[in-house]
Amino acid sequence: MGCVNSVQRHLAAEDADASEASRSASSRSIHFAKTPSVAQVREGVLSEMVRFRRPHIRDSAGFDVVDSEGVTLLIQGGVAEGLQLLPEEQETVVTALRENVIFSCMQTEQLQSLAKCMFVQIVKPGETVITEGEIGDKFYVVRSGRFDVVANNGHTINRLVVGSTFGELGLIYRAKRTATVVSDPKAPGTLFALPGKYFRYVAAQRSLETFHSSLDALKKVKLLESLTVEQLEVVATSVYSLQYRPGDTIVHKGEPGRVMYMIQSGTVVCTDIGSGSAAIAKVQLKEGDYFGERALLSAEPRSATVVAHTDVRVIALDQSTFTSLLGPLQQVLDYNRMLRTLESITVMKKVPYALKKKLLDSARIVHFEPDETILNEGDHGDTFFILKEGEAKMLQQPKSRSSSSSSSNPPSPIHKIIPLNNGNVNVEAPVPALEVARILPGDTFGELAILDRRRQPASIVACTKVECFALTSRDFDNIFESVKTDLYDLARQKEIVSSDKLFAHSITLSSLKYISVIGMGSFGVVHMAEHIPTGRFVAVKEMWKSRLEQLRQTHHIQSEKKLLMEIDSEFLLKCYATLQDTKKIYFVTELLVGGELFRRIVTHSGLPILLSQRDTRFYAACCIKALEYLHEHNIIYRDLKPENILLDSRGYAKLVDFGFAKKLTGKTYTLCGTPEYLAPEIILGIGHGVAVDCWGLGILIYEMIVGDSPFSSPDEDHLAVCRNILHGHISFPLDCDPDWKAIVLALVQRQPEKRASMIAGSLLDIRREKWLADFDWESFIQRTMPTPWIPDVTSEIDTKYFPKVSKDELTEFDSCKNHKPVGNWEGF
Repeated sequence: MGCVNSVQRHLAAEDADASEASRSASSRSIHFAKTPSVAQVREGVLSEMVRFRRPHIRDSAGFDVVDSEGVTLLIQGGVAEGLQLLPEEQETVVTALRENVIFSCMQTEQLQSLAKCMFVQIVKPGETVITEGEIGDKFYVVRSGRFDVVANNGHTINRLVVGSTFGELGLIYRAKRTATVVSDPKAPGTLFALPGKYFRYVAAQRSLETFHSSLDALKKVKLLESLTVEQLEVVATSVYSLQYRPGDTIVHKGEPGRVMYMIQSGTVVCTDIGSGSAAIAKVQLKEGDYFGERALLSAEPRSATVVAHTDVRVIALDQSTFTSLLGPLQQVLDYNRMLRTLESITVMKKVPYALKKKLLDSARIVHFEPDETILNEGDHGDTFFILKEGEAKMLQQPKSRSSSSSSSNPPSPIHKIIPLNNGNVNVEAPVPALEVARILPGDTFGELAILDRRRQPASIVACTKVECFALTSRDFDNIFESVKTDLYDLARQKEIVSSDKLFAHSITLSSLKYISVIGMGSFGVVHMAEHIPTGRFVAVKEMWKSRLEQLRQTHHIQSEKKLLMEIDSEFLLKCYATLQDTKKIYFVTELLVGGELFRRIVTHSGLPILLSQRDTRFYAACCIKALEYLHEHNIIYRDLKPENILLDSRGYAKLVDFGFAKKLTGKTYTLCGTPEYLAPEIILGIGHGVAVDCWGLGILIYEMIVGDSPFSSPDEDHLAVCRNILHGHISFPLDCDPDWKAIVLALVQRQPEKRASMIAGSLLDIRREKWLADFDWESFIQRTMPTPWIPDVTSEIDTKYFPKVSKDELTEFDSCKNHKPVGNWEGF
């Protein structure tokens, strides 16, 4: 769809001092331009950089689009908060919105929709519009008058006039205002105001409509009919829209073809089609038709000229984009056909999908000429074939009566015996082999030689030129050897799961003895506790039901509980049981005594601790395994950061806090996460998927080496952070490891579908990066690899790596004791 890239073009064209926010972004660019080397950082050059734990954010409306119809009705209904804009005022607003980077992803019709949702707000002389520190969710355009941006000391730091905008962060989420804005004390003023929810509605609506129309159009292209739904969805996120006026030439005959077009509206005329006796004068194409699809296969010359007959809107897909997403089209089509063939073989049906893909990746292409023998009957074969192109025949010698099908020897061919006059006999050549079957594209042969090493039951001879995919027995052996690590991991996990289930059944509130408080959150506290019957130590997260109801988090906590009880990976926090009484709910989880990864990269005084490449690689591997598991189960995590990674007693890292995790059935539009880790598509509200976790992994890998996230703001200005992310510039230390830099850039790609993990749809692809090339995954999974750090605990109840919680902090929940929950918690 290309709108994420348009943000960078917009920012490049902005005037650096057009507003206070742009000045903030400019100063950050200067800061990055002076990024010191890793060596300088280690020597204390950045000792002034102080960091503390970062809070996450969530869209309070909990907005998540499931279809665009409701959004359309909402926009058509407009708003009832004040006077709606006149048509000429709407045009003024559209012009002002175009100048703001937050709206740079939007088309004109989207900006017009937003203008219809705005209302006029009248402001008295000297009236405060927004106050620093207060929560706000509105965005403003100055309609008339003058407004001052005032600092805490009362000094005016900026002056806003007609056409100026402010309050952008309120569009992204309900955030604390970063400045106070006051109207001219001598004269009234007016503002155009936009509630933040409408921005996200409009952005989501456009994204949904474009995605679904693109997907429908792609499904009609015959050339692409063998692509899977998942592959089509990946492509649908990357097409772009073009508009032409009557008479515009879209395609010239004879020019190299590199783009396929699908007509969304209007009509086009194809002229000068073909040549010679096959030439056609003209053909008219309309909405739903497509042309130029051969461009996805090769850059062969266009066979016709295509001209817009009316106003035309088309969806375009170029060959380079398709190839970057899925690979060359012909290879994708061949691969899909091979995979379907492999899945049709009875003995392969129970082989895991990932293993079948590994087998196909090992296949090679072989060619045979007409009448060339591919396999000989009776030979010990060691190759399995899938016919790709051409035709072959299966030949068998007629069997003698003495032949036994169970014999390990090859069958004896029948010979013709002719008696001679002198009493001798003449043995002629064997009876010709019989053709028993024809082998066509997609058919297989030779598999029995792979599976049980038996002799070939028939000969295979090429009838025409033949092209086959071939897999040898050695290929099979190598693949199965390579998955021994995975099988070992699976077997060990089954043993652990069995033991944990028995333990979980024995957990009750009366069986737990609290030892100390080891953490505190928004809804309650976390205790270290002993399970008295077994003597095992656990963590118990207790939350007040009334508090959850007050903050409208009941649904979220129920979703988190459901998800926690479904997941099972050694790289994710293990939840043994959930319990409740009349006022509280309890999550009983494993106890991770190593504390947060954040405390391994930041001192208690807030100074950064830079990790080595080796240590960073280890913790990244833990996250890769965790995210790999979640994504394979269609779960998006959405809050990857060092604060949400805890270390166990051996130093292995696990993801915790699944409050933002969600089971996906498509794109999701809820804004949540930590500002410095937000992917561009989350900020822009255009819908996101698992690729946001890959973006977060790139930020984490960068932060562990450099000591700060690449998009942070010195004064923790969330708007500046969001602008930095949309700007997209990342600076690296001059002496940095090039392989480390490459993996960061591969993950922090502007377009979600081009991030490292999305190229073939799995985080496994990240292992192909050079930075991970020599990492010993087998010893890592078997836990024989030395860890970067092991917690120095004196006992199982040592709390030295947990934050200290004072009695005063615990009083925050005193009021909850007197409030009974009003909701239905039955069955939690």
